[in-house]
Amino acid sequence: MDLDFLHLNFRRRIGALVWARRAVPLVALAAVFLGSRRWGSVVAVIVVALLFSAVLKFLETSLRRQFIREARLPSFLIGKLREAHPQLSRRDAELVLRGLRQFFMSHLRSDRKFVAMPSKVVDTAWHEFILHTQGYQNWCKAAFGAMLHHSPAEAPGPGPQERPPAPHYRPLGPHHVVLFPSEVRCQLDRHQLGHDRFPHAA
Repeated sequence: MDLDFLHLNFRRRIGALVWARRAVPLVALAAVFLGSRRWGSVVAVIVVALLFSAVLKFLETSLRRQFIREARLPSFLIGKLREAHPQLSRRDAELVLRGLRQFFMSHLRSDRKFVAMPSKVVDTAWHEFILHTQGYQNWCKAAFGAMLHHSPAEAPGPGPQERPPAPHYRPLGPHHVVLFPSEVRCQLDRHQLGHDRFPHAA
């Protein structure tokens, strides 16, 4: 399936669920006024409306998560990342974009609350994505229902008296990304490279 069509299909399905959930209270009110006014019927309509709204909300959130996992990110981000960080290979840049997806997923799972940026190189990818204004707005609308604004300095390094926390590993198939507080360490196939591409930050 064409990826642009897939992206559009996700957005349409999410939009349909959002409008369906907004219509539930109106349909419930219409049912109350046009149907029986007995308390038992009113309570039943309210309960059914709440349950149906909860199901729609669950489906909407599940579809947003699927969108974040599967929808295509702009292809130019890889080139922009490699311009800003010349030590990155193409595979490294692709792993960084996986880290960006993880950041977006964390924001959604936290009920759209503040989530600290896991690394500076992922922050670079996020910033470059934001510069593609229309595409980023469409992405945020489908993924979160609203804009996720960029906040600078979300990936601070440890202070002079602070010990850096242990790295956090997220499995990503045969390779994985190790997210540090001030860097992304891409640990690739050691049989091919024999070393890590990114040294620890000082």
